[in-house]
Amino acid sequence: MNIWKYEVPINEDSFILEMPKDSKILSFQLQKENPQIWAIVDDENDEKEIREFKLLGTGLSFGKEKLVGYEFIGTIQMYDGDLVLHLFIKETLHNIIKRTISSHF
Repeated sequence: MNIWKYEVPINEDSFILEMPKDSKILSFQLQKENPQIWAIVDDENDEKEIREFKLLGTGLSFGKEKLVGYEFIGTIQMYDGDLVLHLFIKETLHNIIKRTISSHF
């Protein structure tokens, strides 16, 4: 296991990352004014999965369907708070099943 860092592109409202299967997102924060995601990964797992993300700014309108199936990750503030961004990740079927099973026990 390891902790990896992924850069978040702020000029796109949707983006994808290829990550080792079953990676767990730990945090979404700024590092030297650059948005980053940190995740626990099994770096010995050769199986990868595509994870889909949405990045939304405070005060920007969007349709409610835009976040269907997405889970909130975190919020960052940039440029002395002038830009506030909220990160969401699309849930995988595996994570939905795991969460459903664990909520019953």
